[in-house]
Amino acid sequence: MRVVRIKRTVSKIQRVRTTRGRFALQFARDFFAGENHLQFAIEALLFGALLSA
Repeated sequence: MRVVRIKRTVSKIQRVRTTRGRFALQFARDFFAGENHLQFAIEALLFGALLSA
């Protein structure tokens, strides 16, 4: 039985983007996990109202 291996080369820029994306997602998850959802919704609505004014 033969095993075929396919090497995938990832450019350095692409690797950095992936790492930054994972870091941002993990940071957002950690930040919003501790937030009160009602308080966040109120603040988001107020922010949206201020932007539209």
